[in-house]
Amino acid sequence: MRILLSVLLLSLLAGCSKRAASGLDLSQLSTASPAPAFQITLGATDAEPGRWDGSIDVSSGKVLSLTGWRFYKEDQVLPDGKSWKCSTRRRAVVPPNMWWLGAKHEVPADPDAPAPPGPMLANGVVVTVDAGPGAEIRVTTANGNFAFSAESAPFGKPAAFLNGRVVVERVATPWKLTAADGFEDDNPSLTIDGAGRAWAAWIGYAKGQEQVFAAPLGQKPMPVGKPGVFFRTALARFGARDLWLVTCSRDGETWNLAASRYDGRNWSDWQPLTTTSGPKMFHRLLFNAPPSGRGRLWLVWQGWNQGRAEIQAKFYDGNLWSETATVSDNRADAWEPALAADPQGRLYFAWDAYDNGSYNIYLRAFDGQQYLPQQAVTASSRFHAHASVQCDALGRPWVAWEEAGADWGKDTGFLVREKHGEALYEQRAVRMAVLENGQWMEPARPLQESAAAFREFNEQPQLVRDAKGRMWCFFRHRSIQIDEVWSPSLRGIRLQAYSHWEYFGSSFDGQSWSAPAALDQSSGRNDFRLAVSPAPSGQIAVAWAADGRSWANSYPPVKNEIFAGWM
Repeated sequence: MRILLSVLLLSLLAGCSKRAASGLDLSQLSTASPAPAFQITLGATDAEPGRWDGSIDVSSGKVLSLTGWRFYKEDQVLPDGKSWKCSTRRRAVVPPNMWWLGAKHEVPADPDAPAPPGPMLANGVVVTVDAGPGAEIRVTTANGNFAFSAESAPFGKPAAFLNGRVVVERVATPWKLTAADGFEDDNPSLTIDGAGRAWAAWIGYAKGQEQVFAAPLGQKPMPVGKPGVFFRTALARFGARDLWLVTCSRDGETWNLAASRYDGRNWSDWQPLTTTSGPKMFHRLLFNAPPSGRGRLWLVWQGWNQGRAEIQAKFYDGNLWSETATVSDNRADAWEPALAADPQGRLYFAWDAYDNGSYNIYLRAFDGQQYLPQQAVTASSRFHAHASVQCDALGRPWVAWEEAGADWGKDTGFLVREKHGEALYEQRAVRMAVLENGQWMEPARPLQESAAAFREFNEQPQLVRDAKGRMWCFFRHRSIQIDEVWSPSLRGIRLQAYSHWEYFGSSFDGQSWSAPAALDQSSGRNDFRLAVSPAPSGQIAVAWAADGRSWANSYPPVKNEIFAGWM
């Protein structure tokens, strides 16, 4: 691919802590202007372990919630809800003779060499405040005091204090939508209705059955249709009032797509959209309203036809659903589609497929009348998957995907002497390209170079353009926590490495990506997915699933929950 000069993109601008009493007003969720939250990283440049006990208050406002960030063992938020006790520390390291615990499974040259001292691990808190304009958020710590305002720490622009030992950065305020609901919750989706309200939908599991729920953010969830067995949700508005919710539902021995319509008062019963054999899954919904012509609600999914997976689509014109069309034109299985529309109403579909023995990314456009020829975005032996597509203000399609090495997961393992493939999760990177004058070109500065901590193990990119024209990329990043765990079988302490996958969001200013902003409490299993939707205000509604694991208690999961917030 060619390198895209920054000037071409300037046009885009046309824990184990005890939680304090929440105090969060869920009604703020629908306003797109919630109480701000900040992650305060303590000991960011510490060379040796040290205490960072502290407290926080607001000059004209109050602390709404305080939680620990990467709190461990004895770290805790105190009962007053505005002070804490915590320490920085060294991370445990894997001795060379336990090389098999490492992520890349590389045998060291000298397995008897002593392990070096572990790297320093920062600590911190996440605080949500009710603060008026210009209010000071004052922080007292064992190593010095400082103050900042909400205006001084916007998303993507961390502020440093105490000679860089403390870093303050804005994060999405996490509201838990499913607290004490008695369900294990997953598969969130989001949309903005005609009145500008953000809605979320998800699937809850309890007592051997599943139920789909939906609600405007901040309001009581309502069940959609009858219980059943479901896989993922997709939510979109149609016109000024109606909402459509599509799920993949178990239908006898296969899986078919079914829809429910919200008419402003009630959700309808499930209506089948597909009835043929072979599973249909990984579906997405998009309301496309071109400047001229009627708006259509588009549905795309991965379906199976004569033993091969292909990308299929149909649309609703306000009266009827169209016949199913085959979008992909691949010789091998095609997977996990995404779709987007440009300002003129042209549609773009993206997916990955296994032609030529490796996964690559493909794109196909629909110009309103016909599907244009399919084109390959990538063409190599490396692993490319989980595509996302979004159009910028100029109508150019951006495509993002995750990348790993060639022959990923093939001919590799402990018993393979001559490895020809790359082991599972040796690496993951977010890649991106934009179609400019018929050429696929990469941004001049890749997303993973936005901050040193994000140079490895990023995946599941999701692109979205806000109402101000900025492109955002949300993604998952992996951090490794190595714990000392008591082993009953060994009758002693052993090391256990855990992967923490958490969500982050970064925006593009035309030259570079901002420092990734965290979605607090987003740690969970690897196959969780994120939902995003731009609001007319210029902000982005975000919903995500998490399973309650913390830095101190990496396993087992506690409860699957749905969170939502704004960025």
